[in-house]
Amino acid sequence: MAYIGYESGLRPPSGRTQSRPARARFAWERLGLVAASLLAWAAIIAGVRAIF
Repeated sequence: MAYIGYESGLRPPSGRTQSRPARARFAWERLGLVAASLLAWAAIIAGVRAIF
């Protein structure tokens, strides 16, 4: 999965990613952002539980 997101910035000569709409890359970025925010919330909750 990380390889797909990594190659989205590059332009492969095959042109396979050009046929794909730009919304697909935006969806991957949103998915990563949601996952990062969920991990951050889990870390905050775990930290609060460890303190109290």
